[in-house]
Amino acid sequence: MTPVDNQPAQKRYLARDIAVALGIALGAIGLIAVWYFIWGPSERTLDQAETLNMDWQTIFFFLGFVGIVASGVLNYHRQLSTQDQITEAQKQSRSAQEQAEAANKQVVLAREQFEDVRLREVERSRQERYAQGAEMIAHDSAAVRMAGLNIITQLGREVDAPNEWRQTCLNLVCSYLRASSSPPESATGTEPWPHHVLSEEACRLLPTLLDDALSDGKPSPGLDVDLRGAHLVALNLQGKCVGDAQFTGVTFTGDSGFNDAKFSGAAWFGKATFIGLAGFYRATFARDADFAKATFNENMSFDKATFFGDAEFSDAISRRDAVFTDGMVCRRASVGDANFGGDSAFDGAKFNGDAWFTGVAFEGRIGFDKAEIKGDASFSKAEFNGGARFTALTVDGFAGFGQATFTGVASFDKATFKSDAEFSGAKFTKDALFDGATFTGHASLSAATFKRPPVGLSSRPVPNPQGEGGEPD
Repeated sequence: MTPVDNQPAQKRYLARDIAVALGIALGAIGLIAVWYFIWGPSERTLDQAETLNMDWQTIFFFLGFVGIVASGVLNYHRQLSTQDQITEAQKQSRSAQEQAEAANKQVVLAREQFEDVRLREVERSRQERYAQGAEMIAHDSAAVRMAGLNIITQLGREVDAPNEWRQTCLNLVCSYLRASSSPPESATGTEPWPHHVLSEEACRLLPTLLDDALSDGKPSPGLDVDLRGAHLVALNLQGKCVGDAQFTGVTFTGDSGFNDAKFSGAAWFGKATFIGLAGFYRATFARDADFAKATFNENMSFDKATFFGDAEFSDAISRRDAVFTDGMVCRRASVGDANFGGDSAFDGAKFNGDAWFTGVAFEGRIGFDKAEIKGDASFSKAEFNGGARFTALTVDGFAGFGQATFTGVASFDKATFKSDAEFSGAKFTKDALFDGATFTGHASLSAATFKRPPVGLSSRPVPNPQGEGGEPD
């Protein structure tokens, strides 16, 4: 105990000593008074009696004063004692609180140690199961490989599995699909060949390892998928969130579903082949999307798709219909030298940058009705072998149709060209409609040929508009 802590006890002892001394003095005075009253002189004069009376008054006054002082000292002693009790109780309370805090820390430490042991045990169990699944996937038996795929995907789907584990499991499934991408040269009979069965099962299990996409249009960081050169059967990633997506050179057998999918990283589909339908309805590409030299054997749909990066479709081949309508948004599109075998629709599409369709061959009908191109638009040397509709098209930058060929009817009614528009060397073998079209900049039709005079351009000076069978208005 420190000297400061000892002060209340010292005060208590001092008050006790004073009270005892006053008590002894009071008792001694009382005894003297009693002795004098009993055994003192029996006969007293009048003056002695008065003096004695005054002495008694003084004695009683002094005794009263001493009693009051003693009472005050005793009360002070009790107060000090009470304070000491309170202080001691507070010390005991603090001690109990400190002990409780120490006990809580021990409990927390024990829980942390238990959790650490549990996590280590879970990690060890996962590693063992992963090793078992990987070994089974490499087995000669198709049934064992399929069981191994189920073990790996189940391991990655565990609720408390961290993204690192899920990515590891996903990588193994992708690796299996890449390794087993080559189907046998021939398959006979009604039984499907094992590669087909296992590939289809792996394609069914793979999406279960991916998160569902958010509904607010902002893709969350997804897991990376690397399936370069794989042969995929009916892969369906509808509504899933993917990080970097590597589908370069992939062959998609059966319908492929990417509707409402969110690609938070770059998406590579270059040289991919879609044997069945290719659905990218409302798909979101947060970064660049590469479909260069991809082949679409059936219809492809990019309705309401959003490309926050560049969309690359150069040298792509679409053998059937291609749809990019209903509010498809793209930062910049490059579709140079692509081939669209069926009808193509870009009605209502929005290009926030340049749109390059140089050398594209449109075998069917093509529509850009109410499309908006914020940058330059190039259709130079493009071939429009069906009808071409550009009704209410808006181009903010340069619009180039030089040396383009329009085999069917070409409609530019109510189109708006806010900068220069070039149709030099373009060839129109059927009607060319420009009724209500607006040219803010210079419109060049030099060396352009028309089957019949263009409708809607009669009031504009057109240099050398004559073509086969027609003269300018």
